[in-house]
Amino acid sequence: MKAFQIAAIGATALVMVTAACVPQMSRQEALEALGEAATATRAQALTNDIIEISTEFTIGQGLENAADELRGAIASQIPCSTVTLSGATLTLDFGGLNDTCFWRGKNWGGVAMIELNSDAPYALTVTHTWDELTNGDVTVTGVGTVDWNIETASRSVAYQLLWTDRIFEGVRADRGTITQRLINPESGLEDGFVVGGTRSWESDAGVWTLTARAVEMRLQDPIPQAGSYSLVTSNGGNLGLAFERIDDDTIEAELSAAGRSWTFRVSRSGQITEA
Repeated sequence: MKAFQIAAIGATALVMVTAACVPQMSRQEALEALGEAATATRAQALTNDIIEISTEFTIGQGLENAADELRGAIASQIPCSTVTLSGATLTLDFGGLNDTCFWRGKNWGGVAMIELNSDAPYALTVTHTWDELTNGDVTVTGVGTVDWNIETASRSVAYQLLWTDRIFEGVRADRGTITQRLINPESGLEDGFVVGGTRSWESDAGVWTLTARAVEMRLQDPIPQAGSYSLVTSNGGNLGLAFERIDDDTIEAELSAAGRSWTFRVSRSGQITEA
């Protein structure tokens, strides 16, 4: 199964770059809000790593056989972990941080359970349970459910988390539902994919909500080529970012905040110029 890439991190990074170009009065407010969004994204990125590696199996061979194939793939990629299998459920145990299990440049600890289920020929559900799962920066406890539709080459990811970050004090609650589908299932990731959905999280300042609307991403582009993001801050403010392809090399991005807007053009090489 081919893995999709979650676009939220790239979108947040782009907004932070463009926000640095707007007038100082709005820039400070934007950077504070986007700093909060970037911090929350760290927790999502941790669970995404586990979700993506759990796609390493072949549909149509039976759940227990698929789970055994997945066990072998995870064990080969993370040899410092302990992977056990019971029926169609895997348990991935990284041990404690003192056990120094490094994967993707981070020292991992905690436990992740992955359960495969299917009640229809073209549907598959992968349930993730995370118990004190950490990469040394963020620690997550919670549940995520990934529903695959094989016919439409799409998936929906719903999750509910409690997480802590080594930089910030306190526990934060995070929940959301994200849908992803290939633009052209026949060509796979070459033509890109579409992301939509909403996630919200609570910090000491209040509740924040990030929404993606029909965001189209291609792996060869530095930013989305269509769609929009909106971030509602804890005090009711709103930051928006919309995308439109101009030509094969250029994508236009419009940033809006505090009743004002700014338009930038981004080349495939990542160069940003004001339109």
